[in-house]
Parts: sequence; structure tokens; C-alpha cells
Amino acid sequence: MAVTTLRGIIRSGKVEPLSPFGLPEGSEVYVVVPVGMTMQAAKCKANAWLVGSVGNLLLADKGDLMQIVAEWVWRFEVYITSPAHEPWGPIDVLDPEQTKASLYARGQTYSRPL
Repeated sequence: MAVTTLRGIIRSGKVEPLSPFGLPEGSEVYVVVPVGMTMQAAKCKANAWLVGSVGNLLLADKGDLMQIVAEWVWRFEVYITSPAHEPWGPIDVLDPEQTKASLYARGQTYSRPL
């Protein structure tokens, strides 16, 4: 399959080409949106937030790029980890205060494997 790269801009929810071009009727078109932050940079930022706001035994991994309204954001699965066991999860991190309380409660019931 031949691929041609054409540049455009989004206006009112539609792609407007930066220069005129014609495509055959029924052509399959892919739109690639450049992202302001790489997955690795976003993962580092997510891990820093987890350590600073929730707890140091959490790890962000398996990122997905998704659109929320008009903004593209990275979303990561979060795992509980320690030197004594493999990462466990994923867990939900939706509300920082609720998450801290939930993780603390789960931590109180956690027993180290023999």
C-alpha cells in the first residue's frame, strides 16, 4: 500500500489541508496527531506524581494516548510494587485523596508472602 503524507489543520472539527490536493473517491485516510509529550516523558511525570502525592511503592506503566474533549493525554495503569514481589495491579487512581485513603487501607491488610 502506498502512503502519502499531507499536512492539514483542524478547524471546526474538520481537517483542512494546508495545500490543495485531490484523492480518488473512496480513499482510505489516516490522521496522525503529533503529541506534545512522549510516552516515556509522560510516564516519568506520572511516576513523580505518584511518589509525591500518593506513595513511593506505586509504578505507572502501559500507557495509552487518549483524547479528552479537545486535549490529548496519556493514561497509565498503576501498579503496587516493592522489592519483595512483582508489581500487583493495575489499581485505579481517580481521586488523589480517595486514592491515598484506599491505598492506605489496602496496605493495612497486605501480608508479606512467606
